[in-house]
Amino acid sequence: MVAITVILAAVIGTFVLGLGDNVQSAPQASIDFETNSAGDVTITHRGGDALTSSEVELGGAAYTGSDENTIVDEGSPGTEFTAGESVTIASANIDQGEELNLIYTAGDSDTIIASYDVPAE
Repeated sequence: MVAITVILAAVIGTFVLGLGDNVQSAPQASIDFETNSAGDVTITHRGGDALTSSEVELGGAAYTGSDENTIVDEGSPGTEFTAGESVTIASANIDQGEELNLIYTAGDSDTIIASYDVPAE
Protein backbone atom coordinates (compact mmCIF):
# COMPACT_ATOMS: atom_id res chain seq x y z
CA MET A 1 0.00 0.00 0.00
CA VAL A 2 2.86 2.36 0.84
CA ALA A 3 4.57 1.62 -2.53
CA ILE A 4 1.41 2.49 -4.45
CA THR A 5 1.09 5.77 -2.55
CA VAL A 6 4.71 6.70 -3.29
CA ILE A 7 4.32 5.93 -7.00
CA LEU A 8 1.09 7.94 -7.24
CA ALA A 9 2.73 10.87 -5.44
CA ALA A 10 5.66 10.80 -7.88
CA VAL A 11 3.38 10.75 -10.93
CA ILE A 12 1.15 13.53 -9.62
CA GLY A 13 4.19 15.58 -8.59
CA THR A 14 5.64 15.29 -12.09
CA PHE A 15 2.49 16.73 -13.65
CA VAL A 16 2.05 19.44 -11.02
CA LEU A 17 5.66 20.63 -11.31
CA GLY A 18 5.54 20.51 -15.12
CA LEU A 19 8.55 18.22 -15.44
CA GLY A 20 6.99 16.50 -18.46
CA ASP A 21 6.74 19.76 -20.41
CA ASN A 22 10.39 19.72 -21.55
CA VAL A 23 9.93 16.81 -23.94
CA GLN A 24 10.81 17.86 -27.50
CA SER A 25 9.17 16.00 -30.35
CA ALA A 26 10.09 15.86 -34.01
CA PRO A 27 8.26 18.22 -36.35
CA GLN A 28 5.44 16.79 -38.44
CA ALA A 29 5.71 17.53 -42.15
CA SER A 30 4.48 16.05 -45.41
CA ILE A 31 7.49 15.44 -47.67
CA ASP A 32 7.55 14.25 -51.30
CA PHE A 33 10.53 12.85 -53.18
CA GLU A 34 10.95 12.63 -56.94
CA THR A 35 13.84 11.41 -59.10
CA ASN A 36 14.35 12.89 -62.56
CA SER A 37 15.94 11.19 -65.59
CA ALA A 38 19.39 12.54 -64.65
CA GLY A 39 19.20 10.85 -61.24
CA ASP A 40 18.72 14.10 -59.26
CA VAL A 41 16.31 13.83 -56.33
CA THR A 42 13.92 16.69 -55.57
CA ILE A 43 12.58 16.92 -52.02
CA THR A 44 9.39 18.99 -51.69
CA HIS A 45 7.83 20.18 -48.43
CA ARG A 46 4.07 19.71 -49.00
CA GLY A 47 2.79 20.96 -45.64
CA GLY A 48 3.03 20.79 -41.87
CA ASP A 49 5.72 22.16 -39.59
CA ALA A 50 8.61 24.21 -40.95
CA LEU A 51 11.91 22.34 -40.76
CA THR A 52 14.74 24.41 -39.31
CA SER A 53 17.90 23.74 -41.29
CA SER A 54 20.12 23.41 -38.21
CA GLU A 55 17.85 20.65 -36.87
CA VAL A 56 17.35 18.60 -40.04
CA GLU A 57 19.89 16.78 -42.18
CA LEU A 58 20.07 14.34 -45.06
CA GLY A 59 21.27 10.82 -44.42
CA GLY A 60 20.81 7.19 -45.26
CA ALA A 61 22.87 4.94 -47.52
CA ALA A 62 21.85 6.93 -50.61
CA TYR A 63 23.28 10.27 -49.44
CA THR A 64 26.96 10.68 -50.30
CA GLY A 65 27.15 14.48 -49.94
CA SER A 66 29.38 16.50 -47.68
CA ASP A 67 29.70 16.19 -43.91
CA GLU A 68 27.71 19.44 -43.77
CA ASN A 69 24.60 17.65 -44.99
CA THR A 70 21.86 20.09 -44.08
CA ILE A 71 19.12 20.95 -46.53
CA VAL A 72 20.53 24.48 -46.70
CA ASP A 73 23.83 23.11 -48.03
CA GLU A 74 21.91 21.41 -50.79
CA GLY A 75 20.17 24.61 -51.87
CA SER A 76 17.31 25.34 -49.51
CA PRO A 77 16.11 28.90 -50.02
CA GLY A 78 16.55 29.89 -46.34
CA THR A 79 17.14 28.77 -42.79
CA GLU A 80 13.77 27.04 -42.73
CA PHE A 81 12.36 24.53 -45.19
CA THR A 82 8.66 25.39 -45.38
CA ALA A 83 5.55 24.28 -47.27
CA GLY A 84 5.85 24.83 -51.00
CA GLU A 85 9.67 24.86 -51.08
CA SER A 86 11.77 22.28 -52.90
CA VAL A 87 15.41 21.24 -52.75
CA THR A 88 17.15 19.27 -55.49
CA ILE A 89 19.99 16.92 -54.53
CA ALA A 90 22.40 16.42 -57.42
CA SER A 91 22.88 12.87 -58.66
CA ALA A 92 26.58 13.19 -57.76
CA ASN A 93 25.48 13.13 -54.09
CA ILE A 94 23.09 10.19 -54.46
CA ASP A 95 23.72 6.44 -54.65
CA GLN A 96 21.00 4.94 -56.83
CA GLY A 97 19.08 1.97 -55.38
CA GLU A 98 19.63 3.09 -51.76
CA GLU A 99 17.53 4.79 -49.09
CA LEU A 100 17.58 8.58 -48.60
CA ASN A 101 16.39 9.94 -45.24
CA LEU A 102 15.42 13.35 -43.95
CA ILE A 103 16.46 13.23 -40.26
CA TYR A 104 15.49 15.44 -37.31
CA THR A 105 18.59 15.81 -35.13
CA ALA A 106 17.59 18.32 -32.43
CA GLY A 107 15.87 15.95 -30.03
CA ASP A 108 17.37 13.46 -27.61
CA SER A 109 17.85 11.04 -30.49
CA ASP A 110 17.73 11.28 -34.28
CA THR A 111 14.28 10.77 -35.80
CA ILE A 112 13.62 10.00 -39.47
CA ILE A 113 10.98 12.47 -40.71
CA ALA A 114 10.74 11.07 -44.24
CA SER A 115 12.38 8.25 -46.18
CA TYR A 116 12.72 7.50 -49.89
CA ASP A 117 14.09 4.51 -51.78
CA VAL A 118 16.03 6.05 -54.66
CA PRO A 119 15.30 4.01 -57.79
CA ALA A 120 18.18 2.05 -59.31
CA GLU A 121 19.24 3.24 -62.75
